[in-house]
Amino acid sequence: MSHSSKQKFLILNPDPKDLEKTVKLSNSLQTKKGPFDTTIFLGDLITKDNAGLQETQTPETAIYFTEGQHKFSLENHKNDKLSFLGNSGIISLKSGLKLGYITGRLSDISDDELKTTFEDKEVDVLISFQWPSIIANEEKLTLVANSKLNQLLEWTKPRYWFSVGSETGRFFERLPFSWDEEQNRITRFISLGVHGSKDKYFYAFNLSLSPADDKLSVKKLGEKPKPIQAIISNVGRSAASVVPQNKRPAEESLEKQAVKKERKPVSIENCFFCLSNPTVELHLIVSIAETCYLTIAKGPLPMKNPLGFSGHGIIIPVNHFPTIKKYKESEETGLSKIEESKLFLEIAQYKSSLVKMFKSLGDYDVVFWDISRAKGIHGHTQFLPILSYNSAHLQETIDKQIEFAKQRYHNGMDYIKFTDKNDEKLSEIMNDSDYMSITLAKSETDQEIYLFKIDDENANIDMQFPRRVLAFLLRLTRRLHWTKCRETVDQESEQKAVFQEKFRPFDFTLQNNK
Repeated sequence: MSHSSKQKFLILNPDPKDLEKTVKLSNSLQTKKGPFDTTIFLGDLITKDNAGLQETQTPETAIYFTEGQHKFSLENHKNDKLSFLGNSGIISLKSGLKLGYITGRLSDISDDELKTTFEDKEVDVLISFQWPSIIANEEKLTLVANSKLNQLLEWTKPRYWFSVGSETGRFFERLPFSWDEEQNRITRFISLGVHGSKDKYFYAFNLSLSPADDKLSVKKLGEKPKPIQAIISNVGRSAASVVPQNKRPAEESLEKQAVKKERKPVSIENCFFCLSNPTVELHLIVSIAETCYLTIAKGPLPMKNPLGFSGHGIIIPVNHFPTIKKYKESEETGLSKIEESKLFLEIAQYKSSLVKMFKSLGDYDVVFWDISRAKGIHGHTQFLPILSYNSAHLQETIDKQIEFAKQRYHNGMDYIKFTDKNDEKLSEIMNDSDYMSITLAKSETDQEIYLFKIDDENANIDMQFPRRVLAFLLRLTRRLHWTKCRETVDQESEQKAVFQEKFRPFDFTLQNNK
């Protein structure tokens, strides 16, 4: 094969705060490993928050770049050798190879615009800021992901896809995979760390003008990324669903149940919690196990506390069942008690890990709460850390809120307090009745469980009761309703990032994969 049938590419992820340093590196690589036909810089290269590149700092070759998470600043763009591609599009290089690009500010791009720009338009190289979620999900790195990019993978079938994931970057190189048995088209996905970090921050490669030649350099092929629906079905999860974005919190759906006695059943296609939906808000997810997953809460009760994040989260079964009992009856019919089910045990593992994590961060106890009703929608358990000095007032606050609930819903509420989570009476109620529970976990073994047996399945139950208790306990009554506590996607992503970093040492799903 002649040299002219190959094109040399250099991809770098620069530190925007020291762009001159990356340009010097690029110039050095041009001399040592080049010359390169095409050079591309990733990430947030020139924004209003950085100085850009001065006219005296001259790249030896033209450099293409696009936006990261921040808007490109024309004011700081002072060098003709740096070529801004735009928000999204496909260009033809001099060789005829196709370069696709898309900004990290994906909320600014509509689905119609994505479809018009990329649908059924194969590219040779694709650059983005975030990862497609179907690849990030494989590595349980949902913070770096955006589900909008999944469509681009199928539409463009890039031979090389480069991204960074976040401002700090992360190096990752996935095994290449083929789109057909003949291996006539192969895709490689590579994420780069930021220049100056310990991670690999540049990538140089040759690219043939013919995609069929790519297989000659492949030593080992991996599997094609599975759509989220397929990943879920492989572990016994429910079928794909379509979930409206920004409409998945428990409070909204459960509050409607409390008000309306007559309502249409909520199907998988309209469930806020079904993970199998391709547009599910993966930026909220902290960890995924086999039968359940852990996510931060939308509209968290507290704002950032001394921990640096709210700590309010949810443990959600992957399968579309209102209760663990319904799950057991459908998935593990041979078991006599819900406590023996995989779902119950994995939820317990998450609870144990959360207690350990928050104890490692300070004098925190953890409150867990759930409402288990056969006529419910999609069962889940919420949790929140509280400082231990507040724990002494939890029962008193519960009692006061019971009186409030009686006045509002005209329905008596009463609880049984358990201090032994293995109590037979507790097990009997959980296996045979609808119930609401609030659990104060001072440690993995020292726990107080307040169990409210729901005898009348049609009774008007205050679905906000546990959150109401905690709102009054923590003097956060202005944040009682989640709709008054909404955060932006960036704020949610930041919350999840801190949470996930703190939880990582205690995440049993990662430990099992080591």
